[in-house]
Amino acid sequence: MTQRKVRVRFAPSPTGALHIGGVRTALYNYLFAKQNGGDLILRIEDTDSQRFVPGAEAYIIEALTWLGIKFDEGVGFGGEYGPYRQSERRDIYKKYVDQLLDAGCAYIAFDTPEELAAIADTSSRSFKSLIGPKPVIAMLSHSTKGSAKHALVDKVVEATRIAHEEYPHLTLDGELQLESALVPRVAKSKAPGSSVNGHANVLIFPNLDAGNIGYKLVQRLGGAEDYGPMLQGIAKPVNDLSRGCSWQDIVGVVALTAVQAQLV
Repeated sequence: MTQRKVRVRFAPSPTGALHIGGVRTALYNYLFAKQNGGDLILRIEDTDSQRFVPGAEAYIIEALTWLGIKFDEGVGFGGEYGPYRQSERRDIYKKYVDQLLDAGCAYIAFDTPEELAAIADTSSRSFKSLIGPKPVIAMLSHSTKGSAKHALVDKVVEATRIAHEEYPHLTLDGELQLESALVPRVAKSKAPGSSVNGHANVLIFPNLDAGNIGYKLVQRLGGAEDYGPMLQGIAKPVNDLSRGCSWQDIVGVVALTAVQAQLV
C-alpha cells in the first residue's frame, strides 16, 4: 500500500489579529509537517463576512512569516489545490452538499411542523426506553397559547396539531414557554387545562439553534451531564460527540449507545 504524503493546514479567520492560540496551532502543524516530510498549507477561513476585518489577512501572513513558519502552499504561496480562501471554494462545496442532500445523507436544519411532530414521537420513545417514566411532552416556543403572534409560533402550533393527530397516545401540549412547561404555578395561570400542566419531562425545541443553546445552558450553568447528541429515527443507535468533549463524555456516550443497542 502506497503511503500518502502528509498534508496539514493552518486556517486562520481574518476577523482580527493573530492570537497566541493560533500561533501555537500553526507551530505544531509546521513541526509535524517537517518531521514527517510533509507539506504545510495556509488556508484562509474568510466565510464570516460580517466579522471580516480589512487588512487582517495580510497581517496574519506577515506575522507567520516573521515567526519563521514557512508554508509550502496556500494563500500568498500558490499551489495546485487552490483556491485557498474558503469563500472562493463555495461552488466546490455546493456540489458535494447537493450530493449529500439528494442522497438523503444530510438535511437543512429548519424543521417543518411535520418534522417537529415526528421528533416529539421519537423523543418520547427514547425517553421511555432509557429513563422509564411516562413521557410528558412540551412543544416549546416564545409564546404560550397565543400570547405572541409570529411565524415561528405558528410552526409550533401546527406541529402540536399534527402530533395530536398522528400520535394521539402522547401526553403532549403546545405552544408553551419554558416556564409554562416546567412550573405548575405558571402553567395554571398561562395554560389552564394543559395536559402538561407544568410537569414536562421531554422538551421539544422549535429549532436546532434553540435546542443547542438550551442544553448547553443547562450543562454549563446548571452542572448537568450531557450525553449526545442522540440521532433519532434511525434503525440502529447512532450518537455524536462535541469537539470539546472530555474522556468522561466519550465513556458516557459509549455506555448510552451500548444500552440502546440492547433495546433494538
